[in-house]
Amino acid sequence: MKKNKVLPLLACTGIAKNKELYLPYLGAGVFSSFLYFTFTSILYHPIMGTLPRAEYAYVMLMLGFILLNIIVLPFLHYTYRFVIKRRKRELGLYSILGLEKKHIAVMMFYESIITTGIIILGGVLFGVVFAKLIFMLLFYMIKLPVLNEFPFSFKALQITVVFFLVSALFNLAFSLYAVGRSNPIELFAGSRRGEKKPRFLWLLAVSGMIILGAGYFLSITAEMDQMIFVNFFLAVFLVVIGTYFIFTSGSVIALKMLKKRKSFYYKPSNFITVSGMYYRMKRNAAGLVNICIFSTMIIITLSCTVSLYMGMGDVIEFQNPYDIRLDFQSDELEADKRAAEAAIYKLKTECGIAKIDMICYKHKSLLVRMEDGKMESSDDLRIWEKNVYNIEFVTLEEYNQAMGENKTLEDKELFLYCDGQDYNGASLSILGEDFAIKEMLTTFPGSLKKQENTYNLDFWVVMKDYNVFPEGFSSRFGKETLRIYIDLTGDQEAKSVFAEKLCDHFPIVGYKNNVERRLDMGAMYGGLLFLGIFFGLLFMICLVVIMYYKQITEGHEDRDNFDIMQKVGMSHQEVRHTIAKQVLLVFFLPIFGAVCHTMAAIPMTTLLLSAIALFDKGLIIKCSCGVLIVFFGIYGLSYLITARAYLRIVEKRGN
Repeated sequence: MKKNKVLPLLACTGIAKNKELYLPYLGAGVFSSFLYFTFTSILYHPIMGTLPRAEYAYVMLMLGFILLNIIVLPFLHYTYRFVIKRRKRELGLYSILGLEKKHIAVMMFYESIITTGIIILGGVLFGVVFAKLIFMLLFYMIKLPVLNEFPFSFKALQITVVFFLVSALFNLAFSLYAVGRSNPIELFAGSRRGEKKPRFLWLLAVSGMIILGAGYFLSITAEMDQMIFVNFFLAVFLVVIGTYFIFTSGSVIALKMLKKRKSFYYKPSNFITVSGMYYRMKRNAAGLVNICIFSTMIIITLSCTVSLYMGMGDVIEFQNPYDIRLDFQSDELEADKRAAEAAIYKLKTECGIAKIDMICYKHKSLLVRMEDGKMESSDDLRIWEKNVYNIEFVTLEEYNQAMGENKTLEDKELFLYCDGQDYNGASLSILGEDFAIKEMLTTFPGSLKKQENTYNLDFWVVMKDYNVFPEGFSSRFGKETLRIYIDLTGDQEAKSVFAEKLCDHFPIVGYKNNVERRLDMGAMYGGLLFLGIFFGLLFMICLVVIMYYKQITEGHEDRDNFDIMQKVGMSHQEVRHTIAKQVLLVFFLPIFGAVCHTMAAIPMTTLLLSAIALFDKGLIIKCSCGVLIVFFGIYGLSYLITARAYLRIVEKRGN
């Protein structure tokens, strides 16, 4: 009975006495619980399934929710392992003093109940206070009316409680296993064991340089093709592996070389720094790799999302240069054109549209493979294949009528337009027939041109007439299509009503409503920025906690070394100088690696963003620099906080 009263008291005392370990763990847990509860509350808000375009946010939030589960569970386990590792000595002492392992297990169970309760309760309370603000921020970013109603979600509470209870049970099982398989002596000395020196150092170092160089090479030389996403993930994989090898082997080689330099090594500050890092070489390298990779993830994630949000207007305009597109295919295209014009102007009056601009032309389409100045067609071509494009052929008469011009062409001449990089040849072979390119057009109805566009190109060919091809070739082309582009002037609601009613009037084969699509894309990109900021903040918290625990753990390990050094004459000032040097080294090696990774990743991320029509490289570089500056500020603040924590532990005062 007495033990039943003592064990909960020991649990509370253990948490209180180890507050420097538990406070960061509880802080990270409460923050994770707050994000989880808030995210879930928004995901299951009733309005998410009813408002137009809210479904885009819902889909992205659902993907984010899956990612959140993948990140938070290992993160909580990672931080909990630091706590248990530092407490092994205390648990070993309890065992030596007479507590059986089952009693230690019960005490740890009480500790788990207390910490999990604090994490869940703290996260939910913060969620109740700030969830509405975050919900309003999301709706502002996705360009929807900001709602003031945000009811408390019991479903979100239930999911949050279940998730963090499962996490707590997993962590408890891990700690019970770690304690149960160790004897008291092993527990007492568990946090002070050295590590074996890694083998094959030079092989690992050279391999790391080669692997990292291969990852950089993939990123820097990447081209926009079907393999871009495969190459992106391969480059990420190679960079992570290469970084680990370099930090693991390269750091050990560097430390060994420093130890051989007697003039450098046998100085108090250098001796402590080098010997301490050499003592824990593998774990130290793993920590540096984690900090480096997390830093890179934060910088690239925020750089991409901020760039996309800042350039969203240009992206939407390039992909949607007109309001509405209608395509007709019939034997009476002129009659279709007259009927469409009549219906359009009738709806203009009904919907209160101030002005309508309309361009019409007829064309034929053909899927071709374009290589070495030749366009060839076959039945097995697919649009996603390399160098395969859909070409629209327009007669000179239709082009002049649509553009209000009076250009002329000979039988074997053509005008060529591309919405991306200009074709650089003087002639072009189409289905075996050679044509001279009289002019590269700079504008065409329904299209915007960007020289930076090198992927997903669209081509238009203007020729004198279709009879320039030999008899029988006309069967290779698609059926002639009447295309009508419409631009509207009026308020947004009137445009939306007009576009919705228009598609009900005709038996059309193609209809594109960019009035709504622009709003949908704005909602989607705004949601991406929300997720980018959300997960960037989560990654930053993970990074700060990892750095803090790394310094706390190493501070406890180094404390005895510094005590001995001070007893044999090391001054207080020398201790501070040594600590500053060691902490600076630990902090700025990974950040240097992260900056190198980011610089190498910019060419590939620029290509990935160009795939969705963000071609402004200057904007991407500016946003990346801005993110780097903000990140350096937060990282520097984290350095000051963790350096002070390390100093408090290892510095012996009162001498």
